[in-house]
Order: sequence, then structure tokens, then C-alpha cells
Amino acid sequence: MKKSFFTLLITLVFSQFILADVKENEVKINYLLEAINQSKGTFIRAGETYPATKAYDHIKRKYRLGMLNPFSPSKEEWTAEFFIDNVASKSSSTGEDYLIEEDGKRMKMKEWLDNKLKTINKN
Repeated sequence: MKKSFFTLLITLVFSQFILADVKENEVKINYLLEAINQSKGTFIRAGETYPATKAYDHIKRKYRLGMLNPFSPSKEEWTAEFFIDNVASKSSSTGEDYLIEEDGKRMKMKEWLDNKLKTINKN
């Protein structure tokens, strides 16, 4: 009885840490999505340009579909870095990088999002 209670207690404690990590990553991913939505930049995907709101819609849809996909990693593995690398920075069908043009500068979405993530990780 004591052994099973101890095992249950340890499981509950560790599950709280896992849930906290999942919640923290969800907050970071939502921050990145909102940064896209609020951007004044032009997004470039497959050679076409799009306003921020269209990029936001597209990437948020990819994120939701990825979370629902039974072949996707577990929820615990969906870090902000995973989101950037596997959802928000390139085409899942062609592997072509997404780009953003902002203030006359063009850069890869990965670089842009990594910079945004650095900002929130400092806080």
C-alpha cells in the first residue's frame, strides 16, 4: 500500500511539471502566432506575397492540424522551437522556406521567429 501511494505521489508531482512545461510552450507559441498577426511585414510563401493576417491564418491552421495529427509528436514535445522549425518557417509539402519582408529587409521566417522567441525568453 505504501509503495503504490508513493508511486502515485511521484507520478502526480512529475505530471505537474510536464503540464507546466506544456502550458509554457503553448503560451510561447501563441505569442509567436500573435507576433505574426500583428506584424506590418509582407509574408512570402511559394513565391506569393501575403499580408500578416493571411500568414497568421495559414500558420495557425497548420499548427492546429499538426496538433491533431496522430503521427505528430506528443504534446510535451511541441516546444516553441519545434513549432518554429516544423510548422511556422517552411512549407510542409515542398520544404521551401517562408520569408518575411519588413522595413525593406527580407529574411527567413525562422530567423524572424527565433528573434521573437529570444525576446520572450529574456523575460
